Amino acid sequence: MFGDGSVLDLPLGDRGGQQDAWTDLAGEQVAKQWAALVDGYGETWQILRKTSLEPPIQDRLPLKTVRSLKPWQSLEKVAERQLSDDRARAVLRHFAAQGGSDAKLTPGYVGVWSYLERTFGRWTIEGGFGALSDALVQRASERKINVRTGAEVVQVSIERHRATGVVLADGSEIPTRAVVTAIDPKRTLTTLLDPVEIGPHLRWRATNIRTPGSVAKVDLALSGLPSFDGADPERLAGRIVIAPSIDHLERAFDASKYGGVSDDPYLEATIPTLSDPTLAPEGTHVMSVVAQWTPFELRETGWGAERERLGDLVVKALERYAPGLSNMVTARRVTTPVDLESEYGLSGGHVYHGEPGLDQFFVWRPLLGHARYRLGLPGLYLCGSGAHPGGGVTGAPGANAAREILGDLRRRS
Repeated sequence: MFGDGSVLDLPLGDRGGQQDAWTDLAGEQVAKQWAALVDGYGETWQILRKTSLEPPIQDRLPLKTVRSLKPWQSLEKVAERQLSDDRARAVLRHFAAQGGSDAKLTPGYVGVWSYLERTFGRWTIEGGFGALSDALVQRASERKINVRTGAEVVQVSIERHRATGVVLADGSEIPTRAVVTAIDPKRTLTTLLDPVEIGPHLRWRATNIRTPGSVAKVDLALSGLPSFDGADPERLAGRIVIAPSIDHLERAFDASKYGGVSDDPYLEATIPTLSDPTLAPEGTHVMSVVAQWTPFELRETGWGAERERLGDLVVKALERYAPGLSNMVTARRVTTPVDLESEYGLSGGHVYHGEPGLDQFFVWRPLLGHARYRLGLPGLYLCGSGAHPGGGVTGAPGANAAREILGDLRRRS
């Protein structure tokens, strides 16, 4: 939804549908530009797929791969050079914004998400991610795996400079042949490991992993389905992005750079009850709204004072495009970056376990020399979003880590 009142209804998993949507919004020329841009990212995907998902990452990238990816070219430059319409540029910039980054500081290859969404679409899970967790627990039980919840790990046990198990908050210890952590690497290295064992240099490097959390979430319980101007009700099951203009994105990001929150935040909303009615009583809905560029550290105040103000700003922004929505809100929950750190253990409240900047990606994720899932000490492995190829619910870091762990265990047996 753009500031001039126009609405882009961009279908996923449908090349022809996207072509038609851009033609209706901005004309045939812009539609062809967008199609050519996304088609070009197909080659990028083939490079990233082979680098990220098939073999484990090597300690260096081939020069040919580096030249093809052009990591020195920002997403902002790609948008300016290949798209003539500001609205199309704003849509491409969205792929930087959804990770809390600025398009000027984000490598252009991040735009590959446009190709993935057009080619493969997006998936949802009936019952939400809680249902996915339950399914994984059930599958683990079938494989005779014991899953324990509510068991806080406070330390990694180390013997002869090797990770040998974990110590729980109740003092009990669980020995194991391999310790696998999905906690962010900064927290793992600086809070769970003996600093003497990892040494001052690695600990110093870990403290400098950038985790500038800048994403907040506002969950709304609604008495009915809101009506968005210019959007068909059946299309509300997708993502609703409130990005009126490039200037709007710039102002929102600039506010966060100086420790503030824009009065007109950049929003991405979903109404999951349209895909899964079991999430709310019949006739009611829930809306999940991600507010980007909400910094972990506020300059002139704190999140204790700003929490409800952010909720008000989000509802006010949505009301401009969905008149009457504020009257439908029956309950509201605001989750700030500080909450993400205190409740979920995310360092700095960063949902991707580390900024996906050029120097924290590929062979540098999480740190140079630790990108092949072995972290700090023999026997300790990293499998979460802080590992290559990075954040999002892809399963790729875990799959790659599992391959490495099994290989190491076989060699030791």
